[in-house]
This record gives sequence, C-alpha cells and structure tokens, in this order.
Amino acid sequence: MAKLISPGGEVTEVKPKNGKTFSLDEMYEYIGCSMVQFSDGKDGETLIFDEEFLCRGDIVNTPLGFALVSRDEDGNEVYKPWLNHTATRMMHPSMGPFVHNVICGNCLVCDESEVN
Repeated sequence: MAKLISPGGEVTEVKPKNGKTFSLDEMYEYIGCSMVQFSDGKDGETLIFDEEFLCRGDIVNTPLGFALVSRDEDGNEVYKPWLNHTATRMMHPSMGPFVHNVICGNCLVCDESEVN
C-alpha cells in the first residue's frame, strides 16, 4: 500500500481511486503541485514529489529552512515546515553523491506497479 509523507513526518496510507494505479491528477492532488518528480527509494519504492517547489511563491527560505508562508486568522504571517526530512532520507540511498537534493512538501511513496 502507498503512503503519503508530510513535511512534519506524518505518514498516511493512501490508495489509488481505481484500486490499482495512481493517475497523474491524483499525484498532483496528494502532493499539492503541478509537476511531479520521481526518484527511486530503498527497497524498490518510488518517491513522487514536487519538482518545482523552489518556484512556488508561497515558499520562503527562513533561518530554520524552507517554509510554507501563510496568514493566520489575525493576518499575521505564519510558517509551516516544508522540508520533508523523512522522504529526503528515503531518497538519498539512490542519489549517490547528490546528497544536496532534498524533498520539500508532501511525498507519495509507492511501488512502481502503482504508477500509471
């Protein structure tokens, strides 16, 4: 079964609407983006995440790292964690020397057979 990993480390089991494979639209919806990137994870897993996270206007680089900026009910800026440490650690075994690459935002982790 596939899982969705949030930047905060929460893991939620998810399944394709058709019961077999995720459509591109489903990936966009789960990840919250309009262009996905695929990477091999360990144990034959496929990691699917936001290809263009640095191009988003609502993502800022704070002293604590990348954050999603929004406003609270009083109009104050609030920052939510955006760097996905859990998914980034899953990606690095397949990245070799490119350990500077990170995953930000939600990450869909599934078996290759679940991707349409």
